Parts: sequence; C-alpha cells; structure tokens
Amino acid sequence: MKSIKHYDIGYADIFIFKLYLIVQVKEGYTVEVDDIDIFHALIEKHFSDTNFIYISNRVNSYSVNPLIYPKVAAVENLIGLAVVADNGIKIKTAIFEKNFLSKPFIICSTIDEAIIWASQQF
Repeated sequence: MKSIKHYDIGYADIFIFKLYLIVQVKEGYTVEVDDIDIFHALIEKHFSDTNFIYISNRVNSYSVNPLIYPKVAAVENLIGLAVVADNGIKIKTAIFEKNFLSKPFIICSTIDEAIIWASQQF
C-alpha cells in the first residue's frame, strides 16, 4: 500500500491513493469547520474528476466539531467515509458522528478492513 502523495498539514497527515485518501489527525487536535478548506484544496487537486472514499484512521485521540459534516457531505464526488477505531471511546464517537453525514459511513476495526470496503464502493 504505497500512497501517491503524502501531506503533513500541521494538524494531520493525509495520504492520497488512487480511490481513497487516509487522514490521521494528530493527538489532541479539534478539527473545526475552517479546517475543511485544506481538505477541499486536496480533493480538487487529486480527485477533481473522480469519486473517492475518505478514510479516517483514528490512531490518535482528537475531537471533530460535528458542524463539519454538512460541508463534508456537500463534496459531490465523496461517495463514502470509513472510520478506523480501535477502542470503545473512538467507536462511540464515530457512531455519534455517523448521525451527521448522509453518505455511506462505516466503522472498521483495522485500516485493511477500511481499504477493502473503500475498494468495494467502485
């Protein structure tokens, strides 16, 4: 699994692949609505003419402002989101966040499971 491109955007590492991207937010950060601008720029650069899946690899503990999800849902070529969560708190948080996104949303226990699901969406 070799990424096409890697970005360290300060608060997160983003790995771009052909059909999906993997985001690993850094420990203790709170993802806010304004942070979506960087996300939109990378989508435009790498996925402007193709559908893709967003994989959130939650290796660290951090928070997400749920108001971000309407902006995420507005990305037309985003066809689904997978969250990789390895403990009860992260899973409960992902279940809560799932309520705010109208696109396919799956919670996985491993990154491999998320990648397999992402690949099956095409």
